[in-house]
Amino acid sequence: MIRSLKNMFLVSLLIFLSSCSDSGSENATLSSLAGVWDSTTTEDSLVDEYYTVMKIDGTVVDYDYMGDSFDNGPNCYLSDAGTIVDLGNGDFIASYNSGRVLYAHITISGNTLYATTQYGSGTSVKTNLLESDFTPACL
Repeated sequence: MIRSLKNMFLVSLLIFLSSCSDSGSENATLSSLAGVWDSTTTEDSLVDEYYTVMKIDGTVVDYDYMGDSFDNGPNCYLSDAGTIVDLGNGDFIASYNSGRVLYAHITISGNTLYATTQYGSGTSVKTNLLESDFTPACL
C-alpha cells in the first residue's frame, strides 16, 4: 500500500512531473491539462503503469494498475481522486482524498507534460484513453 501511494505520488502528474527547458513549452492551465495522461515508467526492467485523468473543473483522479510487473498485484486499478487548483503561471496544488497534497509547476509542449513537484520531476504523455478504460477498480 505504501509503495502504491509512493508510486501514485511520484508519477502523478500529476501528473506533475518535470520542468522543461524547451523554449517551445508553455505554462499549463486547467484547460490545457484536461484529458488522460500516461505516466507509465520503467524502473529496473519493471513497468509501473500509471495514468492521471484531469478535468477542466479541477477534478483529478490517478489510476495505478496493480497487475503490472512493478506492483505484481491483482488485475485492477487503484485510484485516488481529488482536486487541482490553478495558482497561475503554471503553478498548481492538488489535494487528494487520501490526504496527499502535491505542489507542482507544470509546462506542456505538444502532447507532453513536464512537472516539478516538492518530491521530484517527471513527464506524462496525453493519450486517447477514456476514464472508463480503467477497470476493474481494486476493492
